[in-house]
Amino acid sequence: MKTGKVSDTILSRSVLKPVNTVRGKYVKRLDIGQDAGEVQLACQADISSDCRDTLLMATASGYMPVIKAVNNIYAAGGVPVGLSDCIVMDKDSREIRLREVIAQLTRQSAITGVSITGGHTTVSGNVTSPMVTVTAVGVRQEQRKQPQPGESIIMTGYIGMSGIRQLIDRNSDIVQARYSDDYTAKAYGSDEELYIGDVVELLRKNNINCYMHDVSEGGIFGALWDMSEYGHTGLDVDIRSISVRQEIIEICELLNVNPYELESMGCLLMTSDNDCDIINILKSCNIEAQVIGKVIKGSQRILHNKDEERFLDLPKQDELYRSVE
Repeated sequence: MKTGKVSDTILSRSVLKPVNTVRGKYVKRLDIGQDAGEVQLACQADISSDCRDTLLMATASGYMPVIKAVNNIYAAGGVPVGLSDCIVMDKDSREIRLREVIAQLTRQSAITGVSITGGHTTVSGNVTSPMVTVTAVGVRQEQRKQPQPGESIIMTGYIGMSGIRQLIDRNSDIVQARYSDDYTAKAYGSDEELYIGDVVELLRKNNINCYMHDVSEGGIFGALWDMSEYGHTGLDVDIRSISVRQEIIEICELLNVNPYELESMGCLLMTSDNDCDIINILKSCNIEAQVIGKVIKGSQRILHNKDEERFLDLPKQDELYRSVE
């Protein structure tokens, strides 16, 4: 298998199918594009019509795992309430390295406002560098919306933000030889830009309740595919409407990377028939947002680029991994 997130085909065949054969009474079946595991909370001894609270759980690893896991909870319609981490240190690391790992996690925790409530830390001879996994827990009080044909597809933020940061760190000599520090900093952005919680909370305060899906590994193309899989719908998207910073485009071209298939934490997809209000609310707070397409009936997933038209392919290996193989 290729490095990075496993393909949807392998995920469905070798993970979701066997896992779904064992379902607790209140556990929702796992599916592609779901963002978080769901458990219906019981009222007293049994589920009643007045009890609609759902426990959400999302696990993340890799780059910025706290923000990634919390974003999953928000995208699934929930409110994150706590975090748990599992840290596996290599036996050659010193205590100062563990402190650095914890400092990174607490920094992300401060950005999201969600506390680390517990975890497990161990040392192993089976790893060559620290491995961190974070699980976020949240609660949702309403049923999650699904994409519906006729709804607009709305995108907030810019694609490639988390991916470009890792590419710059990995190829600093190449990037610095071509671009100034100021130019690179514009592409790099800030940690806070990778967090979608403020966007979701703003929409909730304005009584906006719609389907959401956070864009992460696999890029915007992977997220659009997962959205269609989750809603069992098609889509019609104008690639030119997808926001990407010019600095990110330039650095991607330098490194021969496709920004549409690059990890994009901080970018959020929504579907709604109330797109005008959503766009106005977000833009009034200086949040980048635009309609990029429509949800359509059937299974066709169409991408437009001026006069060109093609179909969206199955999600590929994220460009972060392809660029180093």
